[in-house]
Amino acid sequence: MRQITAQIEYLIYLYIFVCVCLMVFNTGFLLVRKSRKRTLEQRSEQLKKELRKQFGKEMSESYLNRLIKRLKKHRWLMAFDRAVSELNEESPEEMAVCLEQMKRIFHVLAKHYRKAPDMEQAYYAFIVAKYCRGWGRRAEDMMQIMVGLTCSKSPYVRENALRALYSLGDPYAVIYSMILLNENHIFHHQKLLVDGMNSFTGSHELLVRGLWERFDRFAPELQVVIVDYMRYQAMDYRSGIAELLLNPKTDREVRLATLRYFRNRPYEPIRTTLYRYVQNVTIESWEEGALAATALGAFSDRETICVLRNALTSQYWYLRFNSIEALQRIGIDEELEAEIVGGDDRYARELTQYKQAVHRMRLDTEGRA
Repeated sequence: MRQITAQIEYLIYLYIFVCVCLMVFNTGFLLVRKSRKRTLEQRSEQLKKELRKQFGKEMSESYLNRLIKRLKKHRWLMAFDRAVSELNEESPEEMAVCLEQMKRIFHVLAKHYRKAPDMEQAYYAFIVAKYCRGWGRRAEDMMQIMVGLTCSKSPYVRENALRALYSLGDPYAVIYSMILLNENHIFHHQKLLVDGMNSFTGSHELLVRGLWERFDRFAPELQVVIVDYMRYQAMDYRSGIAELLLNPKTDREVRLATLRYFRNRPYEPIRTTLYRYVQNVTIESWEEGALAATALGAFSDRETICVLRNALTSQYWYLRFNSIEALQRIGIDEELEAEIVGGDDRYARELTQYKQAVHRMRLDTEGRA
């Protein structure tokens, strides 16, 4: 019994010791965090004062060299980011001139952070994306390093390097980075790539043309990205995209992307193909049917309305839903609405009543706004 009591006491002492260690650790962590925050604020204020003094005059080589030496330490880089962000709000024109004079700093830092740990590389690329917008060919060396970082194993480094390239605004650097992703079989989320390219600061026309000319070199995953990106651009590539849609050898995901492309782009040569997708839906091809129904909303002829009207009775919910939305885009008159609501298909009737009620409420709300 005494032995059991002694063991329990030892466990209690051990528990108390662990609790004390945790308290010491948490206290130390909070103190270090507070100290680092205070240091960051002090460095940021120091840099703000120094940069304000540079307004309206040319920066000296000695000051630029001193700044380079500091910014090779990532905590100073964080302070620099904070200082420049605040000065951009106060004096955007003067700060823009300063950043232009600091171009050499970014080039030197690019070579330094290329060999740094992943998180520091990612942060530096973030800084480039934020403050080097539109530099393009004027930042050739830095651009080459950013292109190299797009092959990093770290998704954070890769995404920030790509964002830096979108910000720099050189279309050929972005195209080459896409080729590297493809050749090295590196996965990067498709939505991130599409959203990133939509934020590109250079010529979208050159970027689209360059990607399209090399389209066959890319794997289907990146072909989907290219078609989805082209969907947001004004250039007319309907004939080329239609060839992809009509080609039976086209990858299914790419075919789905082409159907999304034609959502707001009526193109007569593909109309019968869209009809076929809507009228011959199977469990394997319901996505094609649903997207084809959406694409038919760009047409307004009687035959298209009839095809969409018949699709409202489909057993596939997404096809019915997209068909009623396509009909609403075309315009549902009182006769067509009465025909659907007075029909025998309960689901078509209820869906039409619901969507039309929502549509009228939206119009009524927007009319009062």
